[in-house]
Amino acid sequence: MSSLSGRKLGQYEIIDLLDKGGMGTVYKGYQPSVDRFVAIKVLPPHPGMDAQYLQRFQLEARTIGSLQHPHILPLYDYGSEEGIVYLVMAFADGGSLNELVERAPVAPELIDRLLRAIAGALDYAHRRGIVHRDIKPGNILLDSEGHALLADFGIVKMLNSGSNLTGTGIIGTPAYMSPEQAQGTDVDGRTDIYALGVMVYELLTGRQPFTGETPLQVLLKHIGDPVPDVCAANPALPAALGPVLRQALAKNPQERYQTAADFAAAFSAAVSPLSATGTLRPAETGTATGTGLASAAAIPETVKLSPVTATPTPTSAAPATIAPAATTTKTPTPPAPAATVNALLVGSVGLLLLALVLAGALIVGLGAPAVTATPPATDAAAAAPTRPAIVSDPGAGELRFTSVNAPGDGLTLRLNGLVDPPAGSRYAAWLVNTGSATTLPLGDIVKDAFGDGTLLYTDPDGRMLPAWYNAVLVTVESGPGPTPAAQPAGTPVYSGSVPLSVTDSLQQIFVAAPQGINGGSLIDGVRTEANFALQHSGLAARATTLGGLKQHAEHTINILRGTQDDLDGNRRGENPGRGPGVYGFLADIEALVQAAATSPEASLDVQSNAEFIQVCIRNVRGWADDVQALENELLAAQTLEEVAAQAQESTRHMETTINGLDANENGQIEPFEGECGLAQIPEYGVLFGNMIVREGGLNAR
Repeated sequence: MSSLSGRKLGQYEIIDLLDKGGMGTVYKGYQPSVDRFVAIKVLPPHPGMDAQYLQRFQLEARTIGSLQHPHILPLYDYGSEEGIVYLVMAFADGGSLNELVERAPVAPELIDRLLRAIAGALDYAHRRGIVHRDIKPGNILLDSEGHALLADFGIVKMLNSGSNLTGTGIIGTPAYMSPEQAQGTDVDGRTDIYALGVMVYELLTGRQPFTGETPLQVLLKHIGDPVPDVCAANPALPAALGPVLRQALAKNPQERYQTAADFAAAFSAAVSPLSATGTLRPAETGTATGTGLASAAAIPETVKLSPVTATPTPTSAAPATIAPAATTTKTPTPPAPAATVNALLVGSVGLLLLALVLAGALIVGLGAPAVTATPPATDAAAAAPTRPAIVSDPGAGELRFTSVNAPGDGLTLRLNGLVDPPAGSRYAAWLVNTGSATTLPLGDIVKDAFGDGTLLYTDPDGRMLPAWYNAVLVTVESGPGPTPAAQPAGTPVYSGSVPLSVTDSLQQIFVAAPQGINGGSLIDGVRTEANFALQHSGLAARATTLGGLKQHAEHTINILRGTQDDLDGNRRGENPGRGPGVYGFLADIEALVQAAATSPEASLDVQSNAEFIQVCIRNVRGWADDVQALENELLAAQTLEEVAAQAQESTRHMETTINGLDANENGQIEPFEGECGLAQIPEYGVLFGNMIVREGGLNAR
């Protein structure tokens, strides 16, 4: 198909070609009706472009369009015109993870952040019965702020060459295919987890775990070769990552992590000292180039394969009574008996299906009678725990606040070992403010294949939830869901809370405070003062006279201190800021956090989470001290030239005070000494409200 640049598809004007591959051609488009740029993916021509294919396409497109998650690239529209079938998606201008792979190895801390975002998106889709089937770096896009967006959901299924609506052709990218996908058996969400593991391995080491001269050789290695040690490929990695990657890349789906969130949590525990010791950290278009089909001569006569058994997701029988289980340890299912696949023949025997070459995508089916063999030995002692501890007091679960559209406007509630409620009832969750007795219904909890319950919620008004609610309550409610009532009516079975003083402090820091500017929040107040100080430090650095330089140096220092001292000797003490000063607002924030963290009701987890805010405050105060020292040098100067470098440095320090600094150059600004600044206080401050969930109601707290 020639380029469509310059023409229209429906209401969309095609502007430019972005990328081209076997999964389709991607164009940058423009939608005049809402004045926005979009990405338009034109699917490759289908050999049977008939009404049935278009019906299948429409069904899949509607399914993709139903996925609404902050880390899934939104599908806006779809259509067909003059034999051209296309999808219209959000335009992400930050590239894809392909760019990171090219620069690999990537810092584990950056992978940790990306993995949490991608895992949340995958688990959301898997709970709705949707499997991606082609997880790879090119399908992880980045927006302008670096947030990960999972793209091309359903594209693999759309390109299935089967002629009926339930066709099961095998499509994917060989380098990232799970063993069961390579063999043509049924797949579920665990095949995406395997591909995610391959991608993480590649980001950590700069190489894929299984490579070969042909796509077929790569597939056979996925099926039969043991997982290479990630730490041997990159000795700088923490040793704990070895078992994590081995479990993610287990040949048998039952031995892998059963949810992407489990994989992400295990990864975090392995790479992050904060996560490992019990403090949670906050968890956001390219196509591969085709390599062609293997020739008949390249196919060996006999290949030994480990067994891959795609087993339906286990279900639990409903118990007669509600008895919330304590935290349990999941034991991986023992591996199935080993097998050897006989000779793979090509041509008339027809045991190997080589049907479709896509750019970077391959359709392959493998299968044959099995005979007994011995599988590769595994190191049982090194096997990763199925669910590593990610909080210091695991309780029965946890509630973790997240940022979706605004700081703290989302949450993830997770319960371990959840039993089925009685027939006709369900688990429902509520946020509670124990001081005012106000509640917020969150919805019903979905139980996964492991028997663990998960609920994701985003506040439609974008409120910082931990600044309004200090407790979570899980009840057993009767009747159909989702929860329609504003108040819980059923039996409380789980709950968690932090001291009300935590919520009150977050309310003043991030929402409104008596000492805020015009009643605003303390964080807005300190940002306002800091921006004034930045402005005047910059004016000092650009001054053309000694008097101007000293005047703005005085302004900068007075804004930081909240004073009106005459520092330049002109008999006028001036402060162009709002009055309280950067130090004054920092002291107010610190006092609130300290009081809440040291209250009698504060647990060790609350005290640990308070440190996220406190370390940022210490950083800001230290950088502000540096600015003050440099500005004092300007005040003592006799000429502009002798302090030109100090003036520029003062401005840079003031910018760091506001924006923070990626001191360890891992691609993110973390709540560490010398890194986070004012901009990161809301991001990490929301974690102050995180809760451990235990059995029983709030009265038992």
